Amino acid sequence: MMLHAGVCMVRQYCAFAGIAHGHNAREFFARLVERRIAMPYAAMHARARLYHIHHRRLYTAIGEPHSRFRKPLPAGRAME
Repeated sequence: MMLHAGVCMVRQYCAFAGIAHGHNAREFFARLVERRIAMPYAAMHARARLYHIHHRRLYTAIGEPHSRFRKPLPAGRAME
């Protein structure tokens, strides 16, 4: 996800990780936002949210500390 635009939705993360979509996954993303690791964007669907993962330590962990996907992006660009 981080190497492909740096944005994801909770359901995409759950499918990737092989876990059930539910309360625990939503709480996980809420903690990412609280810790300023991710930034939420409202998506086209009323309840859906996109999350932009931008924390340097995460990108360093995958060997891409200066990835262009860490940079802030406009909400419209995130939804493309």
